[in-house]
This record gives sequence, C-alpha cells and structure tokens, in this order.
Amino acid sequence: MPPSFPRRLLARVLPPGDRAVILDDLDEEFVTKGAAWYWLQAISSLPGAVRLRWRASRRPRGTARERGRSLAEAARDARFAFRTWRRQPVFAVAAITTQALAIGVSAAIATVAYCILVKPLPYADPARLVHLFEGVRGGQFSYADYQHLRRASRTLTGIAGYSGGSRTLMRPGQTPERIPMAEVSDGFFDTLGVRPAMGRTFSADDVRREAAPVAILAHGAWVRRFAADPGILGTSISLNGQPTTVVGILPESFEFPLRGLAEVWLPLRPSRAQEARGYFHWMDVIARLAPSATREQAGAELAVVAALRQSDDPQWHAEVRYRAVPLQDLVVGPVRPALFALLGAVALLLGTATASITGLLLTRSAARAREFAVRAAIGAGTGRLVRQLITESVLLALSGGILGGVLARWLLQAGVAAIPRQARASLPSVDRLSTAPELVLMTLGLSLVTGVAFGLLPALRWSRHDLSQGLRAGRIATGAPHRRAQGILVAGEVALGFILLSGTGLLARSVHHLLQVSPGFDTHGLLTMRVSLPDGRYGDPASVLSFYDRVTERLAAVPGVSAVAANDQLPLQGRGDTGVVDVEGQAGRRDRETSIRTVSANYFEVLGLDLEAGRPLAATDRAGSPRAVVVNRTFAERVLEGGNPIGRRIRFVFTGADPWEIVGVVGDEQLEELDRGRTPIVYFAMTQGPSHAFSFVIRTTRPDEVAAAARQAVAAVDPQLPLYSVATMDRILESSSAVFFRRVMLTLLGLFAVSAVILASIAVYSLLAQSVSERTREIGVRLALGASRGQVVRLMVASGIAPTTAGLAAGLGASLMTGRALGSLLFGVGPSDPLVLLGAVAAVGSVALAACLVPSLRATRIDPVTTLRQD
Repeated sequence: MPPSFPRRLLARVLPPGDRAVILDDLDEEFVTKGAAWYWLQAISSLPGAVRLRWRASRRPRGTARERGRSLAEAARDARFAFRTWRRQPVFAVAAITTQALAIGVSAAIATVAYCILVKPLPYADPARLVHLFEGVRGGQFSYADYQHLRRASRTLTGIAGYSGGSRTLMRPGQTPERIPMAEVSDGFFDTLGVRPAMGRTFSADDVRREAAPVAILAHGAWVRRFAADPGILGTSISLNGQPTTVVGILPESFEFPLRGLAEVWLPLRPSRAQEARGYFHWMDVIARLAPSATREQAGAELAVVAALRQSDDPQWHAEVRYRAVPLQDLVVGPVRPALFALLGAVALLLGTATASITGLLLTRSAARAREFAVRAAIGAGTGRLVRQLITESVLLALSGGILGGVLARWLLQAGVAAIPRQARASLPSVDRLSTAPELVLMTLGLSLVTGVAFGLLPALRWSRHDLSQGLRAGRIATGAPHRRAQGILVAGEVALGFILLSGTGLLARSVHHLLQVSPGFDTHGLLTMRVSLPDGRYGDPASVLSFYDRVTERLAAVPGVSAVAANDQLPLQGRGDTGVVDVEGQAGRRDRETSIRTVSANYFEVLGLDLEAGRPLAATDRAGSPRAVVVNRTFAERVLEGGNPIGRRIRFVFTGADPWEIVGVVGDEQLEELDRGRTPIVYFAMTQGPSHAFSFVIRTTRPDEVAAAARQAVAAVDPQLPLYSVATMDRILESSSAVFFRRVMLTLLGLFAVSAVILASIAVYSLLAQSVSERTREIGVRLALGASRGQVVRLMVASGIAPTTAGLAAGLGASLMTGRALGSLLFGVGPSDPLVLLGAVAAVGSVALAACLVPSLRATRIDPVTTLRQD
C-alpha cells in the first residue's frame, strides 16, 4: 500500500473531480518506482494541487485527465528543480541559506511586531478600553477623584481603579518570599471582560475596609507556588502575616501588562487617610467606553467633569485635567518606536537578501542559456520556460522558508529568555511568541512573496527573448542588459547595507553617550536590597529604627563591607513619592512638585553625593528635634530660584503646618532613566519619620558574599522578613529601559547590518567574477598588446566600484531619513552625524574594495597566448 500520509494530504487538497484519477496515477507509480519516489512525487505535486483546487472553486474547466496532466507537469517542474540543485549544490546551499537567514529573522521580528502592536489585547471588545489620567499629578488619581469620576461620568462605564505593591508570602516549612501583587477595585475584572478559571472575582462587599481578607491568584503563581492544587480555593494563605482566603484563580491566558508581575490580586481598600486626602494621588484608573459613546464624546465629558472638580476643590484641583488614552496605546507605546525601527531594518535586510538571491538566479539563468535554447528548439515555449523559472524560485523560497521558520522559533525563544522578567511582563503576548500561530503565517507569507520577487526578474528577462533562435540566446542573455541588471542589484544591496550600518552607528554613539551620563554618584561597588516591615509588628517608628540599627550593625561587621545606608526609594528607579512644596516668602506656584526621599544620616556619604552647602542630615535629627531637610542642587536652582538656600523653610501639606528648615544642599542623583532630566528632591531624615519599606545601600567589594550575609542578618533579627530585589547598582543601571532597549536595538541592527554588508560584498564579488569570466578574451588581448597587470586590476576594480559608488550615494541620501526615523532612540547624537556617515562610507567602501580585488587579481593571471589560441 502507498504511504498513507501524503495520499491523505493530496486527497484533502485535490478537487473532488480530479482526486480519483490523479491518485490512481500516483498509486501506479508506487508499484513501479517505490515508496521514496511516491513521497517525492506527492510532495512536489502539492503546489499544482493547490492551483487545481483554486481553479475548481472558480471555474471548473477541462477533464480530470487534462487537469491531472497539468498537475503532473507541475510535479515534473519541481523534480527538475531538485535535480538542478543536486548538480549545483553550491548555488543551492548559498541561496537556501540566504533565504533561511532572511526569512528567520524577518518572520521573528514581524511576529513580535504583530503580537505587540497589532494583535488586540485579550479582553472583551478591547478597542473600547481606555486608561484615564489626571493631567497635573503625574497621571494618577486620588481616591476622591476616582469616586467623583464614577459618579459624574456617563460616557464611561466600569470605571475601576488599581494599584501595585508587594506582599510577604509565608508557607509552612518554607522561607518567606516577597511577591508582587495588585490591588483592584470591585468591577475591575468585569471591565476587562475577564472571568476566573476557578472561583469568583471581587464583589462590592470585598472592597469594604471591614471585610475579611480575600485574594485571587494569578494562574502562574497557582501552578508554581501551590502545585496547581484546586483545593486551594477557600483555604487561607499568609500575606504579610495576615490569613487571606483564596476565592479565585485567574485563567492562564489572562495578562494585564500594566501589572504584569502581579502574582496575587487583592481588593483595593483605601485607608481613611487615603479617602480623606484629596491631594494624595496614588491609584490608576481604567474604564470602558459606553456602548453608544465615542472617544471624542468621552474627552468632552471629561473636560466638564474636570471643571466640576475644580469648583468643588479649588485648593488642590485648580488646574486639574482628565484625559482618556486607549489601553492598547498605553501598553505598546513605550516600545512602538523600537519595533517600527526593527521592522524597517528587517525590510532592508529582506530586500538585501532578495536582491542577492535575484543576482544569483540571474547569473545562473545566464549560464543556462544553452540549456534553454535546446529546450526551445525541441518545442518548449517561452511561457513553459518562464513557468519553470518561477517554480524553481518558489521552491527555493519555500525550502529556505522551512529552515527560516525553525530559525525564527529558536530566535524568539532565545530572545524572550534574554528580556528581563519585568520588561517581558509589561508587554502583551511575549511569553507565547514562539508558539504563536502568526509565526507560521508570517514565515509562509514572506517565503511566497520573496520567492515570487526574486524569481520575477529572471523570468521577465527570458520572456522578452525569442528562444527559437537557438544558441544566440546565450549571447543575448549575457550581454550589456544583463550586466546592467546585475549592477543595479549590486548598487541596491550596497545602499541597503549602508543604511543599516549607518543606523547601527547612530545607535552605538547613542549608547556610548548615554553611558557617559553620570547618575551623580559612583555606581561601582554598590549593592542594594529591599525589605518591607509589616505594620502589625512594626507599628511605631522606634521599632522600625531598632530593626534598621540591628541589621546595619550585623552588615557592617561582614568582611568587605565599608559602609551601610538606607533610603525609601533607590535612584534610577523612578521619581517615587512626590508632593507640592510651599516655600516661605514666595508666592504660591502650582508647578513646585518635587520628589521626596527618606534617608539615613550617612546616605550621602555612602552614595558619594557631594555636600555643596550647609550640613548633611545627622543622627541628632530625631523626633522632637528641629525639623531639618536637605535638598539637591536642582531644587535649590529651580524651586528656590537661587540665593542662599540654607535656613529657608518649606512646607508640605502631608507634614502639617510646622515648617521644615533646609540645612544642606547636595549634588543631584539621577532618579529616573539616564535620558531624563534631573529632578528636584527633598531629603527627610529617616530618624525623624522612618518608612516601613526601605532599601539597604551597601558599599562593598564582595557583592555576592555580602548578599548571602545580608539575608542571614535579616533572618537573625526577624526570621519572618524576606530580603528581595537584591541587585548591584551597576545591574540596575544596565537593566534600565533607556539602556536596555537601546542595547537590544544596537545588537539587532548590528547583526542586520553585518549580514547586509556581507551579502553586498558577495554580490560585488559575484558581479566582478562574472565580468572577468565574460571578458576573458578582452583581458587576454589587452595583456597581449602590452597592458600591465596594474592596468588590468584598475580596469576590473573600476567596473566593481561603479555600482558600489552608486549604492553609497543612494544609501547616503536614504540614511538621513533613517536617522530621523530613529529619532526617539537617539541620545546625544544627530540623525545626520558626519562621523557616523563617514565611518559607514569607509566600512562599506573597504569591504567592497576587498571584494573587488580578489577577482581582479585573478584576471591578471590570464594567459593571453592560451586565450588567443581558443579563438
């Protein structure tokens, strides 16, 4: 019996009217030629079978036997293509490898771009989901704002709030762990249209302050931490030492990138202070457009709601603005420029590869001129030969596409694994990229498009010639028009390679400039780690300070530790808590929002911030002593507007009516990304009001040993407290999004550029090698007439430099537009940086020159006597 799989596959593809006849013919060949031949015949018949199916669905014509003959011709074309590849393995390997690399990279990047930029978020009617921003206070809402919006809005439904943080998970017999969590209001999951895989979501009763603690587990946390035990529903887990009942499990497909790391979801229960303080902005808000509402109507209504809020609370909302942004735009906005840049680079690389394979096919078709002439002489028409060329190019593309699909999946798996977990969790569908069905569609689509593209030019060239003239076809195909077509392709490849290389140079200089930006302190030798103290066991400031002092004493005794300090928010990780400051003696301004830090007395010394005026915070700055703060240079210049800052007094609404005296000014530390500006900061003494969550900052030469010792030190003081977010400051700097995304872009663009330049150099070499082969008689005559070998080299190099120069000129103009397209990723360098452009010209020109020299030097070894004897 014939093999069942190819027979079933063909039976499904073939139209019913042709199926029996064609399968019977194949079965006869199985009897005479065996299973291996049957497999080859069946697979090579698939393209023709698809064409028959399409024709049958449109307009059935001819008999089944005639359609069978058409399918057999397609199979013969495919088998002939395979035989020619076997006779020319170097060509086949070069073309298929080039196609596989181009398709693999292109399909991988295209899949990423589609899944992140285009694919809708996995919610019900995601296009109607919006994220709301309060336009003055950094985008977040106070609880009073949130409640006011829920009451007043008619164009928005399902208005729900959320916030983030972490909790300490304690399980019997296991070390306590700090896990990320999210707090959400009632209706949050209903707004997204998400239903739990097990259990229920939160109700209005769950968000009441006096309600029993409940939680919903993310699917991943349920699997990793509780072995996917369905019995966990209804049982209690310990979060921050508080028994909490698990009421639901989220589905595996659920993701909320704005809180992507959250492992446990809790009901949002504001404290009394959060409810009362209209100036305290701490929660984010999402909503859904009402069924009949548009974004424009929602925007107009938000303006009215903001005006009402201004009249209700002019003290804190005199300039309030509300705006709605599509949730999809908010999620993908930070990476959109990078992905568009990558798509552009992929298009350039794919164009280079297509041009390279087209050049190979043109050269190969020219070498087959005698074959085509013979086939034409025995009756093959031009259309039949063109169909043969198109079949060969499509099969070539599909062969490379299969390998490219495997490469694309591997690239996606490796790429996703290399992305930091936090960045990966903030992007939609990233963890499932390597298994996304879009990957197969992208691979197949790109393979077919490129197959037709690089097979079209050779086919068109042959379709214009009268092949019945026999061997004259060989001279026609290899004449000046053929060389011009080859030269245009080479120039295009050089231009594309130059564009990619210049973009890589711009990004390289941007990363270099970015890493030269000083964060204001020495990051080397700084180890950081975070701890959060539960309010229940550390309810007063004295207990917090006692914990800090005991752990610090133990850490200071660890070998390799030179100093230990603490603050409530590390640099390079965001502005953190902010407040509007009032300065005595200055008229009130609404733009005096400043970052707030709580630090230990020796924080400036450990970090290495210079004291520019006054004194630092001291151990004597304790509760009951005069209120003292230190400010940074930017605060003194921007908020205090110059003059002597020492002795000036400031107030924050959350600190009460009593003022705080500025006792010192220190240098700036970078709070946000390195590509952001400096921020005004006010430093409070930890001893005058400690935070329950703070970071240790340790100056050490042995970070790994000290990290282990720090865990032991904390466990010795309080075994129920975990240390988390342990990292060196250098690691924090390198993993920041400003540096990380630019480095990723630099790596990818660099690989694309190197690949494109290599392909361009191969094209230059092939063009010149073919030219030497075609001009062997001319070179021999020149040598016989007395031309020196140097003159021959210059002659041949000139013929290769001409398309290279044209390509460089075209690439130079296009690279200026490329630089502008990369604008948001550039830092400290212009889009037309002359150093980058000159370097790219020198690099591409040098590679092209080297590619020209090899065949040119070979031309000097031509023996004129032998050449002339052949004539």
